[in-house]
Amino acid sequence: FILWNERRYIHDSQVVSEVWESLINYKSCDRAYANLDGALVHVTCEVQPGMQVLDEAFNISVPDALLLRRVVEAYAWQRVEHKYTPQPSEPSKNACTYYTYRKAWLP
Repeated sequence: FILWNERRYIHDSQVVSEVWESLINYKSCDRAYANLDGALVHVTCEVQPGMQVLDEAFNISVPDALLLRRVVEAYAWQRVEHKYTPQPSEPSKNACTYYTYRKAWLP
């Protein structure tokens, strides 16, 4: 068990080092740059509240609030459904549904 923990620690340390080396520290919030699409970017900027945020589903509004929007994708298994329907010439076969899985970027 200790050996497994040590290996995991070394692996995680290497991953963090690689991420740190590829990180782009960006100080401007004025606009987005297309050349940074897909890159790991750290952005720091000052924000000021000043808009009213409304949640229409619950009819709640908050004045002088900040509204944050986060768009995230995950590389995950995606299930693909396949349906098989036998031809009229195959009366001994049953219809069935089967699934295959593939990795994909999902919202």
